[in-house]
Amino acid sequence: SINDALEIKEYIKGNNAQKAVIIGGGLLGLELANQIKNCNLDTTVVEFFPRLLPRQLDTECGTMLKEEVESRGINVVLDATTEEILGSKSVTGIKLKRGRIIDAEIILIQAGIRPTIDLAKNANLATNRGIIVNEYLETSEKDIFAVGDCIEFKEQIFGIIPACMEQSKIVAASVLGSKNVLYQGTTPQNTLKIVGLELTSIGIIDPSKEEAGGWEILKRADKKDCCYQKLILKDNKLKGAILFGETDMMSFVYKKMEQDVDKQELRKLLKMYFYMCSNCNAEYDESLKDLSFHDLPDDWKCKCGASKNQFKKTLKNVNNL
Repeated sequence: SINDALEIKEYIKGNNAQKAVIIGGGLLGLELANQIKNCNLDTTVVEFFPRLLPRQLDTECGTMLKEEVESRGINVVLDATTEEILGSKSVTGIKLKRGRIIDAEIILIQAGIRPTIDLAKNANLATNRGIIVNEYLETSEKDIFAVGDCIEFKEQIFGIIPACMEQSKIVAASVLGSKNVLYQGTTPQNTLKIVGLELTSIGIIDPSKEEAGGWEILKRADKKDCCYQKLILKDNKLKGAILFGETDMMSFVYKKMEQDVDKQELRKLLKMYFYMCSNCNAEYDESLKDLSFHDLPDDWKCKCGASKNQFKKTLKNVNNL
C-alpha cells in the first residue's frame, strides 16, 4: 500500500540503512527490489526456487532475467531458504539454511499470497488453502458466494486482477438466477512492471505438466538483444506465451489465445523486426535467412556497399496476421 511504501522510506532514512534484503523473487519481489535499489541501497533478492519467477518463466528465460536484474546492480541468490532473521534490537541481516549470512538493515518479505479465510472457517464453510467454490463461485453453503484472492477453485488460487473481474461477472449472473455461465478458471497472465524491462507471460508455459500429446513450442532466444519469445501450441491452438525484451506482439497473443493459428505466420511473428539499410532501404529479414543479423560477419556488406552499422532495426507490420 502507499502507507507501507512511505513507512519503508521513513525507516530507511531514520535508520540510515545501506543494505536491504528482499525475500521472494516473484513479480512483486522483483518490483520491490527495483524500487529499493532506486533508493541507493545495496539490494539482494533471495529466492527459494532455482530460478526467478518460477511460476511465470521457464529455466532459459529465468536465467536471462537473472542476468538482466543483476546488470541493474541487484544481487540475486537462488535456491536459498531463509533460516533466521538476525539482530536483537534492530535487524542486522539474514542467515540462510546453508549457513551463509547476508548483512542488511532492512528485510522485506514478498513471498506469495496466503488467503485470509478465518471468517469462512468460523462460518463452517469448506476451506483448504482458500475458500472452496464450485463453477458458480458458490461456497459449500447454498447462496453464499466468494470471489478474488481468497477463493480456491479446483485446487488453484489465482491471485490476479483479471480472475477477480471474471469471477465477479459470473457471481452477478448466478445471483440473478442464471446458471448458464460457468467459471472454468482464469488464464494466468502476468506482467513485470519495471521501467525499461519488458516481460509478460500468459497461459500455459510448461507443457510437461499438462496432458501429453499435441504440444508444440515455437521459440526465439537472442541474448545479445536480451530477447526471449516462446509460444506454446496444442493441436494448432495457442495455449501460452513468454515474451521478454520485445513484447510488441503481446496484443496479437491475447487476441489469438485458444484460437487456431497458422504456425508459419507465428514463426514470422517471432522475428517481428527486420533490419533496413539506411543507404538503399534494402531489408535483411531474419525470418527468411539462415543467419541472424548479429551473426553476420563484421565485414559483411549490403549489396550497395553499406556496412552492418548502417542498418536500422525496424518493426514489421503485423496487423494482418
